[in-house]
Parts: sequence; C-alpha cells; structure tokens
Amino acid sequence: MIAFKEGSMNKRTRPLQKLNPFYKQLILKKNQVMSSLHKLQMENIEAQENIKELKKEINYYTTQRLQQELKYPHSRKRASCRMSFHLRRPLL
Repeated sequence: MIAFKEGSMNKRTRPLQKLNPFYKQLILKKNQVMSSLHKLQMENIEAQENIKELKKEINYYTTQRLQQELKYPHSRKRASCRMSFHLRRPLL
C-alpha cells in the first residue's frame, strides 16, 4: 500500500514531459482500428439479420413444398419415376 501511494505521488510531482512524437500517429492508428472494428461489427449484425431472413424464406418454401406433396402425393412419384426411368427393371 505504501509503494502504491509513493508511486502515485511520484507521478504527481514529476514535471510535465514532452509527448512522444509518435503519440499522435498512435492515436490516429487507434482511431482507424476502432472505426474498422465498428464497421465490421455493423456488417456482422447485418449478415446475421440476412441469415435470419434467409432461414425464414427457406422454411417457408420447404413448408410450401411439403404441403404441395401432401396435396398431390402422386406428383412426387411421377417426377421420381421420370428421373429414374432408365434405371428401372422390367417387371417379371
């Protein structure tokens, strides 16, 4: 505790020092990095929203397709038969 107080006292009694010449460059670089970080965070949020919308759309069309198959069950069989017609063996 005494060392902590002494350290803080040393900082107070030290004369003002000239700023490091690279300090302004460092601050500018920090601001650029923070700006880039903010931009990336905003892009990430937008991408997540797009993913949610796409999932909703996929769910909607999947539901529509399943309802269509339930309404017209024979249409699925016909489509699959047309596609695999050359693979079917003749019935004996």
